[in-house]
Amino acid sequence: NKVERYSKLLPGDFISKLDYDVLVSNVELTKGQIKIDEGDIALAQINLGYTNVVAPMDGMISTFDIDEGNIV
Repeated sequence: NKVERYSKLLPGDFISKLDYDVLVSNVELTKGQIKIDEGDIALAQINLGYTNVVAPMDGMISTFDIDEGNIV
């Protein structure tokens, strides 16, 4: 993991504290974005549950028969 590697370089001043802080904040920002996306997925699954189309009655309401000679 990049944060662990950079944290080992920080005490020897091989990288600046600013670069390390930017890296850590980007990692935390990405983790937060993942949580937001997971919440969006959960909300979409909930909303999908409301999309069931249910007919008020079962079966066939009427038939439409066409016989020979009918004008269609």
